[in-house]
Amino acid sequence: MQFAIGDRVELKSGGPEMTVQSIEGAAKCYCVWFNKEGATYKLEGSLFIQQTLKKIG
Repeated sequence: MQFAIGDRVELKSGGPEMTVQSIEGAAKCYCVWFNKEGATYKLEGSLFIQQTLKKIG
């Protein structure tokens, strides 16, 4: 499956809603999400293999 910058995704195994921020080569996406820590939100990000992701929304 191909993703585009701005797509809303999540891991096929579950987890937070993420946004594709960049595409790394043909097989990986860098995704970002917000993680609630107490009363604040922290921006998190990580690189994922595209086959582990699914589009949502």
